[in-house]
Order: sequence, then C-alpha cells, then structure tokens
Amino acid sequence: MKVIRIYILTVFVLLNGIGQLFGQVGQKVDHTKVLKVGDDFVPPNTIKIMRGPFNTIDWASLQDKVIVLDFFDTFCTACIEAMPHLQQLQDKLGSKLLIINVGWQDRSTLTRFFDKNEFLKRNKVNLPVIYADDYLGTLFPHVGKPHVVLLFRGKVQAITFSSAINEKNILTLFKTGSITLPLKDDFAVDRGGIQDLNSQSNIVAGSWITGYQNGIPTQGLQFDTDSVTGKFRSSMYNRSIFRALLNTWSRIQRPDFLVNENRVKWIVKDPGRYDDILNIGEEWLGKYGVCYQRIASKKYPDSVVAKMILNDFHHNLGIKSYWGKEKKECLILKRLENSNGNHSPKSGDIKYEGTAVLAAMMDYQNNYPPVLDHVKSDQILSLSKFDTIKELNEQLNGYGMEIVYGNEELDVFVIEEIN
Repeated sequence: MKVIRIYILTVFVLLNGIGQLFGQVGQKVDHTKVLKVGDDFVPPNTIKIMRGPFNTIDWASLQDKVIVLDFFDTFCTACIEAMPHLQQLQDKLGSKLLIINVGWQDRSTLTRFFDKNEFLKRNKVNLPVIYADDYLGTLFPHVGKPHVVLLFRGKVQAITFSSAINEKNILTLFKTGSITLPLKDDFAVDRGGIQDLNSQSNIVAGSWITGYQNGIPTQGLQFDTDSVTGKFRSSMYNRSIFRALLNTWSRIQRPDFLVNENRVKWIVKDPGRYDDILNIGEEWLGKYGVCYQRIASKKYPDSVVAKMILNDFHHNLGIKSYWGKEKKECLILKRLENSNGNHSPKSGDIKYEGTAVLAAMMDYQNNYPPVLDHVKSDQILSLSKFDTIKELNEQLNGYGMEIVYGNEELDVFVIEEIN
C-alpha cells in the first residue's frame, strides 16, 4: 500500500524546484578534455548506436546539419517528456537537423526501457540513441539532465537547456551559422557568486541585485560563510522575481498551503515579467531572471536576514509582497452534516496522513480549484485512486467527510507594484 507522507513543506519545495534529474554528483571531471562553446568538435572514432535509421553515424557527412546531442537518463521524467517534441522537430526539419539521444546505460537496459514505455510508443519516438557512452559525456560533463549540446559545421554552438531546442532556434543556427543561448554549466567555477564581486577585495558589506548570470546554475536562497574572508553571504542565482520572493518569505513565514497559480494575486501590469507563466524555460529566465547576493560582517538569524533581503527587493524593484486574502472558487473539505460518527470507511491502496496532505496533493496535481481544509484532521485516510469529486466523496463519506464546491476567502500570496 502506498503511503503519502508528503507534508506541505516537501510539496512546496517540489513546486519551486527544478524539474530535472540530478545524477553523477561528485563525479570527477577532466577539465583538459571539456569542450566550451566555440571549440572544435572532434567526433568519436566509434560509437554504439541503436534505434533510428542508422547503423553508424558518418559525422563528416553531417557538417551542414545542426546536430543536437540530447543527454538523457531512463529515470529522468523531463527527458522522457521532451522526446516527442524532439521527434516532431526531427520529422519536420530532417533535411537540416539530426537529433541524437545520448545515454550512459547499456543496450539491454535501454532496450527494455524503450520496449516498455507506452508514452514513447504512442508518440512514435524513434530517434537514434548512442548507448554506453564514455566519450561524449567526457567532452560535455553535466549533473542535471536533460543536458543539450548543439553542433554545427564542426563547432560547439551551444551547451544549453532542453527548453531551448525549438524550431526557431534550430533555423536561426542553420541560417546564420551561430546562435547565443543560455549556458548550462553544472561545473561552473565557484566565483563566489555574482560575477566580478570577488575581484573587489575592498568590499566590507553590501547587497546586489543583477540580471541573469550566464553559466551559474539556478539556486534558491542559501546562507553560507566565505572560507577566505569569514564574511557571511546570502545568495540566490538565476531565479524569477516571484520565486525569489516566495523563497525568501519561506524563511520568515512558511505558508500552510501550496502556493500554486490559484493562490497568487497579481497587482502588476505584466505578471509575465515576474514569473515564467507560459513555461518558456531558460530563454525567459535569461531575459527576466535575477541574481541576489548580500555580504555582511555580522551573522544574524536566517529570518532576520530574510527580512533584509525582502526589503532590498521591495525598495529596489518598486514592489511589495505579502500574504493576503481573496475570495475564490474552491473546494471545501468539511465534516458531513448530522454525522453521528458511525461510518465504515473502505480501504484503498493509498494512505494520506491527514486531511492537510490530501488537500496539498490535490493542489499539487492542479486538476481542481484550491482545496480549503475545514476538517484539519490527522486521521489516516485510506483511499483508492479517484478521477472525479463524486468518486472521492464516495470514499470520504466513510470517514464522515465530504468535499464540495464553494466560494470562500483563501490565503493568497500577493505581489503588488508600487505606483
């Protein structure tokens, strides 16, 4: 039986994290072999290839095609979800493009994976796959997947994110011979944070907000101590303003609900400047993302520093953020009227450790209006999978509960521009 023990904090982190697989943490990288954007690409002498139309790859014949190396893993959900899109691009731009999936796993593992994956079968994904790779991964080391490399006319043109692989960018590279895309560098040399700050050895204290910093991995709010200067650093890198504010508020007043799109109130001209609402990806982040760093000589509690960070964002960007209330359509989880306590709940295959967990999971799935929990019970709910509110209520009634549609004031996170 599956037990859901995901509490609000865990779901909050999931929602605000990065949707990619992280593996090979701590791997050793031979930096003498690593290629950078603009370097010549020396193809492998031999490869192990499966699927697609090839028995081998003639790299010399591909000089006039854009080559996309898509590093993936069978455990990487984002990698798998991107494959139908890549197949569609390949089908449409085949005369100008070759997309190759690159995996480190052996042939038998990948054969089982592709044979059993109904999603990829249904979407007719059949891209060439390099398996058991021990060469390309050395040239383009990475931690997070998907990890994408664009090659054209024998040179490395981009090392970037999966979201950047679209028709517009492929055709731009094909027609002009070059392109500038956000850099994905999982092994960026630690510059101590925002570029050029460490070169200023006379810094005593201060705070900085900059735009997107190319090559620095996305990072939520962290507090650390500089091992050389002994100063205290607070930092966030390459975040949307919305995520940066929410991340900071979590150190001051952690919400007891999931802050998804239904729980945000925008009092701004263009919400699309504050968060990637359309899920564009790194290209959006490259335009609107921000980095923050504070250096101090004295250590304060995290909650105090978070208030200082909020003050920096609010005053320097001309905004304010706060927890508020708004009347919204919602689902209300409540006790059954005239309930006498004589109920016979049926046993399902999933256990939710309390009504708050059930509400959070429903909000996380984002298939329903936000859930307002009036029961607030720690009772374990053993439920089967449900596709409708009616199916859910047939099970909740056994616990003396029901969930109904209504309109009530909900807690929301507010971002407001100051006129």
